[in-house]
Amino acid sequence: MYRFPARSLALFNGSMVARILFWGALALGPAAVQTQSQVALTFTAVNVPGATYTEANAIGGVNGLTEIVGFYIDSTGVDRGFSDLNGTIATINFPGSTGTRAYGIDLNNFYIVGWYTDSKRVAHGFELEPSGTFETIDVPGAVWTRALSVNDDGTIVGAYADTAGIVHGFLDQDGKGTITTVDFPQAALTEINGIVNLRYMSGIFVDSSGVEHGAFGGDGELTTAVNVPGAGLTAANGVNDAIDVVGYFGAKANGPFHGFLKQGDQFQTIDFPDAIDTRCNGISDSVEIVGRYTDRKGVVHGFIAN
Repeated sequence: MYRFPARSLALFNGSMVARILFWGALALGPAAVQTQSQVALTFTAVNVPGATYTEANAIGGVNGLTEIVGFYIDSTGVDRGFSDLNGTIATINFPGSTGTRAYGIDLNNFYIVGWYTDSKRVAHGFELEPSGTFETIDVPGAVWTRALSVNDDGTIVGAYADTAGIVHGFLDQDGKGTITTVDFPQAALTEINGIVNLRYMSGIFVDSSGVEHGAFGGDGELTTAVNVPGAGLTAANGVNDAIDVVGYFGAKANGPFHGFLKQGDQFQTIDFPDAIDTRCNGISDSVEIVGRYTDRKGVVHGFIAN
């Protein structure tokens, strides 16, 4: 692992926009599956000023401070990570990278993780520590590594590709560089998208027939499939300490998609008002949900719902 100096953050004057109250059930349209109707939610769009694309990936919150992390595409087409701390947006750029995406923050706003591309367009994971220090995360022998989530202990999870091109999940216990491969049983592909303080994990796996499913587990293993009833694809992206799971699903593998919230055995649909595609990426312990939606012009925006 390699350390680089100081957090590179550029502040913008701007905040979350377009707060929309949305009440009642949403019909899922032609891709409808049997889930519970959407409950009353307040949606807020999250847009980095000047961006052509914004995606919110994870949320943390402590002592009244809500921090959202994600990435955006600037006017030159470059990926840049961002942090939105109570409406104040800052960029996150790994030094010398050709693109940076932030994917995870622990629930107490301590660590930020994600991945960046180097001059050869190879992906490496990173952790941004409270001191402002960047640390590279590479699974030994991997073709590429992506860090996707972190908990308060500094345990990091994500995905990597081996030299045969097979994608596996990984767990870095306490962020100390001791990396364990995590594969869903008999899966052709595994990714770990979320981990929380109680060490519950969420992710995806692809079975031998090429179908993508959500995955859930704990104690370093993914053991349970997560499937929205009737869906052709389910992805589990975020989890909190109450074992609420969020993600997205669709009738077909290429979408369009609808977000979901799973509490116990019950699924509820999450659709941003008037969007043509909604995907939930992260959830806090207070059940604030972040993700992305696509408007009718095809533009992708981040959102927070509560």
